[in-house]
Amino acid sequence: MAQQFLEKQEAADAPILSDWQYGYGRVVLPESGAGDASHAGVFELEFTPLPHYVDSQWRGGPEIPDDALGWASLHAQGGHPGRTNEHSVIRRWRAPEAGALTLSGVLEHSNENGDGVIGAVLSERHGVLWRATVHNGRAESALDAVAVEAGDVLDFVVLPGATDSFDSFRWAPELTLHKPDNRVEGWHAAHDFAGPPPPPMTPWEQYAQVLLLSNEFVFVD
Repeated sequence: MAQQFLEKQEAADAPILSDWQYGYGRVVLPESGAGDASHAGVFELEFTPLPHYVDSQWRGGPEIPDDALGWASLHAQGGHPGRTNEHSVIRRWRAPEAGALTLSGVLEHSNENGDGVIGAVLSERHGVLWRATVHNGRAESALDAVAVEAGDVLDFVVLPGATDSFDSFRWAPELTLHKPDNRVEGWHAAHDFAGPPPPPMTPWEQYAQVLLLSNEFVFVD
């Protein structure tokens, strides 16, 4: 049994990606708003993971502002975009299963200085699902019954306006997936927020954990 277990782990596929990823990249939105079928999928997006996790936030480097990415950063409750749309911040969610997705949340910019931020929910399958420009105010990002398949990606992006000054924002979306068999699963961007995962265990390390959880190790007569 031990040999079969080790062989199975050695032949296993690559680790499954987390439901959430945190990155930045170039984002170009169509001129029209969400819901225009003629522009579905027209947006441009390039995703690169933010390389550093420091002080409970993902960002460009150990110090902020970073020489390359500026203030681009994401934390549990929101973040800050970089200098231009080339350094927009992107909170990415990947659907683990098919179903109908409901989204809620509020994009908030609470500073009368600067020119605010542009937020959008982008779908590989459906295009621009929602967008809003917020300056010293708030906009509700609510969507209902968005059809997704396993592996579909939704990107919650925030772009700066003409300037990235005073562009700190709050936006922690909540997602509920209604699956075909009536099961329901939920995600909360703030509660789920995390740093890098620990490195995966080797097959022998996994086997050691199995032994430690067995009755022979747990109970000592």
